[in-house]
Amino acid sequence: MSLSSPGIGSGLNVNSLVSQLMATEQQPLVALQTQQASYQAEISAYGSLQGALSTLQTAVTSLSNASVFSAYSTSASTPGYFTSSADSTASAGSYNLSVSYLAQSQKLVTGAYADTTSAVGTGVITFQYGTYNSGTDTYSLNAAKPTQTVTIDSAHSSLSGIRDAINAANIGVSASITNDGTGYRLVLTSKDSGAANSLKVSVDNASLSALTYDPTLAGVKNLSQTVAAQNASFTLDGLPMSKASNTITDAIQGVTLTLTQPTVAPVTLNVARDTSSIQSAVQAFVNDYNAAQANINSLSGYNASTNTASILTGDSTLFTIQNQMRTILNTPLSTAGGGLTNLADIGVNFQKDGTLALDTTKLNAVLADPTKNISTLFAAMGVPTDSLVSYGTSTAATQGGNYAVNITRLATQGNLSGSANPGLTIATGSNDTLNMVVDGTAATVTLSPGTYTPTALAAQVQSQINGATALSGAGISVAVGYNGTQGNAVGSAAAGLTVTTGVNDTLNLTVDGTAVSVTLAAGTYSASTLAAEAQNKINAALTLAAPGTSLVVSASNSGVMTLTSDSYGATSAVSVTGGNGVANLLGTPTSTAGTGTGTMLIKTTGYGSATSVAATGNAVANLLGTPTSTAGVDVAGTIGGMGATGIGQALTASSGSPTGLTLTIAGTTTGARGTVAFAPGYASQLASALGNMTSTTGLIADRTNGLQSSITAIGKQQTQEQARLSAIQASYLAQFTSLDTLIASMNQTSTFLTQQLTSLANNPIVIK
Repeated sequence: MSLSSPGIGSGLNVNSLVSQLMATEQQPLVALQTQQASYQAEISAYGSLQGALSTLQTAVTSLSNASVFSAYSTSASTPGYFTSSADSTASAGSYNLSVSYLAQSQKLVTGAYADTTSAVGTGVITFQYGTYNSGTDTYSLNAAKPTQTVTIDSAHSSLSGIRDAINAANIGVSASITNDGTGYRLVLTSKDSGAANSLKVSVDNASLSALTYDPTLAGVKNLSQTVAAQNASFTLDGLPMSKASNTITDAIQGVTLTLTQPTVAPVTLNVARDTSSIQSAVQAFVNDYNAAQANINSLSGYNASTNTASILTGDSTLFTIQNQMRTILNTPLSTAGGGLTNLADIGVNFQKDGTLALDTTKLNAVLADPTKNISTLFAAMGVPTDSLVSYGTSTAATQGGNYAVNITRLATQGNLSGSANPGLTIATGSNDTLNMVVDGTAATVTLSPGTYTPTALAAQVQSQINGATALSGAGISVAVGYNGTQGNAVGSAAAGLTVTTGVNDTLNLTVDGTAVSVTLAAGTYSASTLAAEAQNKINAALTLAAPGTSLVVSASNSGVMTLTSDSYGATSAVSVTGGNGVANLLGTPTSTAGTGTGTMLIKTTGYGSATSVAATGNAVANLLGTPTSTAGVDVAGTIGGMGATGIGQALTASSGSPTGLTLTIAGTTTGARGTVAFAPGYASQLASALGNMTSTTGLIADRTNGLQSSITAIGKQQTQEQARLSAIQASYLAQFTSLDTLIASMNQTSTFLTQQLTSLANNPIVIK
């Protein structure tokens, strides 16, 4: 409410009077606005603090990985022959390495074609992977590599179309086309190197026969081999080794070797603790903590010279956060292990201003001590005493301590076990189909026809099942073997490598109940070629006497021969009964009979109650008789005497101090399985605490939510105050308007009276 011309009648400055009165009335509103601005500033300050703590949390989370503080470096005495690296599981040491030759991937090529668009054919190409033994002229399937197929339709029937179809199938074979001057050739290359990845290629349509390749002498070789599959061969500290790949991760624990060329002379590989990276990691921890502390100081400090406080000076929440961080870093780790219990042990100490400082001299002294393990100070780590129990993970709720591990049940794999020994002959349309359900996923597979040995049959079944797209796409696989072991005869000494006619060339033996006599060819052999000669002669005799019976002859690195039956179970046996070549080949051999039933066993590669195997189809009776399906079970037991939940081989404590501690239980024994010492390192503890502080339910969120509530409440008060002020202003204006009207009226009366008095004075009244 206002006057159009307030004060015009009275001469009063009504607007000025009301404004001055309202300025006094508005003081409570100004106070509310000031308080609201203060709360907004605090929220902004907490936002800055949240960002700083989140940055610190990210930094210390990365430092909570034990590998950061257990780094190793590698070097070679002569560069150029291999590259190397080491992880946290390595150990310091030096090794002499000699490389004879590198691993190779097999290459097969077609005949020459006039053009890349030349027609080849249609149908299905089947690729199998395995090992070709030229000594025994045998091809053994690689059970770890599933059989793969590629369908060639009319749109891909040309040379380039077949190339594109094979590459699009992504089956472990790459295809390319080259022109050698005589024409265009399709080149097939096994993507994986190594002797066990030699290709066997077959087709179901004669139009594609140009692509067939069977490496055995009796096989069809319409493709030509230009590069043979080959293992890398090298010697490590005098021990001969053969690996499928030039990248080798299992020769030295924790060390990865990548061979690049054969060596001229032995090269020394040195593995040493990488102290520089560890020192950098510790310094990074100190720097990250100090950066967060600087932010806290800027928000909470007090300038005594100017008597100026910061936004959060004296704030209890900020004090609680700072106190929690310092308490964590100042509390010794009683179960840390590694010979260290607090940060001061490695030269990290608090300064008067609350920051950390690093004494690099002390740190380097610890790094030089092989009995000290810095990773135990920072990472959350569990160290089991049982080598077949391994630490997995933990949570923020897991408390440090030494916990006893007791196992009441081991995890098992789902399996399908046969009731009778398998038939070794697979016939198309008769006993070649398996409808599998593995871990709940269904797939139908077709076995390749042929007569197999037990080992080769298991490899065929495993390869076909694991090659099923439905299973491989779901990451599901099986292992196919037998219930039982193989019988064998093991030599007592290295074999003599010279065979002389009539002197040491005959062997009499019985394999799985079939007796045969063989005569070895005279000559001088290597251990491997002598083993191949013996295997060829024995198996040729067994094929005549009892088709389907066979054995494998192998030579150890020291040249000792082992004759192993290719069957399984209690009827599997190899007995050397005589012949003038026994002493030369085997010394005094020891025979061990097989054990078990010898029936086929198909089991999942995973563990636990989610694993199972079932099968139907015309191949079941031949392979398994009437099989029994058994689902897997989860591990069960306790950790630290507290209840635990098992999923597969993983056992996780579900209550008490070890809550959230997960262990992987392997091995074959139940009952007491030692202890696990768990310590949540400083980086791990700090990361967890910071996560809680900065979470949506943490200290900062609680404080900012409270401030926001206060701001909302003040907003409501402001609305009420605005209404009160509007009413007061209206009242003041109404009162002054009335006063103005009254004064104006009185002014008019005054003017009238003045005029009358003046008139009377000018016209006096005469009394007669």
